[in-house]
Amino acid sequence: MALIVGGTTVTGTQTLDATKLTGTIADARIPSLAASKITSGAFATDRIPNFNATKITTGTLGTSQLPNFNASKITSGTMNGARVSGGTFGAVSASNLTSVPSSAPIFSAFDSLGASTCLAKINGGGNMSPSATLGGSNFGPATVQGGRFGNSVSGTWRVMGGGITDAATADRTTVMHRIS
Repeated sequence: MALIVGGTTVTGTQTLDATKLTGTIADARIPSLAASKITSGAFATDRIPNFNATKITTGTLGTSQLPNFNASKITSGTMNGARVSGGTFGAVSASNLTSVPSSAPIFSAFDSLGASTCLAKINGGGNMSPSATLGGSNFGPATVQGGRFGNSVSGTWRVMGGGITDAATADRTTVMHRIS
């Protein structure tokens, strides 16, 4: 049986000019083809097998290709502060935090070591000259207007504000710093 291609009868073993072919060749007529022979076009996604992510060595992954990471997986770099909102820091030292806003003063620590606050003399209390060192039992928390509230404070304090040299004047306010 002879095969006629483009008006030419083909018999036996002959070389066929592929530029003369038209139409579609059935898949069964194409032998197994090495992927290295494919040099143009794009594969459909169902033709690409699953492969290990370690094979990705170039380019940039889109955010949709990144899973939700556990924070323990982040081991370097600087995190944008907006990414921490509502979360917890775990065991970190507050000494590493900067620019932390405060919505309200922390009043419970007004008389802790190293604190500076407004104190008023309680009936006498000693000479409040600048840099004087005085016992807290003679002073109580006060407003800047001079109104005293609460009981005396503990510890030793240094006068930081303007001095009040009249030892008998009570409820006079100045800034003091707790030194012990």
